[in-house]
Amino acid sequence: MLDYTHQFFTAYSEGHFRPHTAQKVTVAAFELLENGLKFGTMAEKVVIELVHGNSWIVVRVSNSSIPARISMLNDHLEKLRTNAEATYVEEMRKSMSGTGQRAMLGLARVAHEARLELQSQVEGNRVMVEAYCQA
Repeated sequence: MLDYTHQFFTAYSEGHFRPHTAQKVTVAAFELLENGLKFGTMAEKVVIELVHGNSWIVVRVSNSSIPARISMLNDHLEKLRTNAEATYVEEMRKSMSGTGQRAMLGLARVAHEARLELQSQVEGNRVMVEAYCQA
């Protein structure tokens, strides 16, 4: 499923946005969707949306989750807002360590590599994460 979604977002983005912007949108779509699937409960559907205007683009993923994972997400987003580069390096180390530590590299890639602003909203057990990009 992720491969097909990645292919779709790549083709759509390349057809509608400048190359550099298309790459950012594709990274955000893939990573946000992967997180929604990996950290969600699958009790409800995972929804991915791409919304854009003349000067902005939003990639939005919503899914159901549990309080502990929502708290973990909010803590991680706060670390990224404070220092995206340091958080990215820390998550890369976890990812490559082979110690079984669960890395949260996807959102760090969106914040640091793609340099997109991340926001989240929580309503009950439903979580929505958005990545904002200049078109």
